[in-house]
Amino acid sequence: MGDAIELDDVRTWPECLQQRFAEPSSELAPLTDELLVELLEGRPLRMYHATRLLPHEVDRIKAEGLLRLTHELVQSKLDDAVRVGAMTEAQAVEARAGSIIETKYEGRREGQVCFVLSLDKFEHSPGDVGPLLSSWGGESIYHVAALDPPRRALMRSLGLPSIVAADVPLSTPLPYTSPSLSSVIAWHARPRETLGNETPRSSADVFLTADVPAANIATIWQAGSPEYDRFEGLPSGN
Repeated sequence: MGDAIELDDVRTWPECLQQRFAEPSSELAPLTDELLVELLEGRPLRMYHATRLLPHEVDRIKAEGLLRLTHELVQSKLDDAVRVGAMTEAQAVEARAGSIIETKYEGRREGQVCFVLSLDKFEHSPGDVGPLLSSWGGESIYHVAALDPPRRALMRSLGLPSIVAADVPLSTPLPYTSPSLSSVIAWHARPRETLGNETPRSSADVFLTADVPAANIATIWQAGSPEYDRFEGLPSGN
């Protein structure tokens, strides 16, 4: 597996991928999933997971990678939060009962790890990722807590806003991506001066149905670091 491809930096793209988008679109065959995977030449794609992490969770991701949402993962996160004194047992029981995985929202996000494809999301659309970086636990835990002021305050007090960069190899079938991966790549391939006032398609939400091993975790940026703080408008560590 070669170096990661970063959509924000065309210089990291394989030459064949650059050439594919340099040609007039009218002369090209449709970009199928199979062709796109071929153009990536077996190299992983850099993706970004927005979340809020307690110190032990940073160590866990470095050791275990990013795990898909399951009942067991929710319980493990809450058990560990109690163990390190971040919340009480009663608060953990309440959070579990109100989590997506136990409520009418059951099934939402289950079995997935969610990413965005481009740092443009953090730079130009901070409101899209703000909730993920503002409340601890991920959507599975904070979603319903957001409706209750005391629980919302607790979730917003835990951990630090964090961006986990992961290098994800792709194969067919491609994970569900909205908008499509091909449209996002095409947007990045075009010279900025040709985009005019078009609606940006610089990033996409990716719903990966596989764990990301620790070996594929590239880095973790947290509030207070230069890498995180360069993005104006993101939640701070306070």
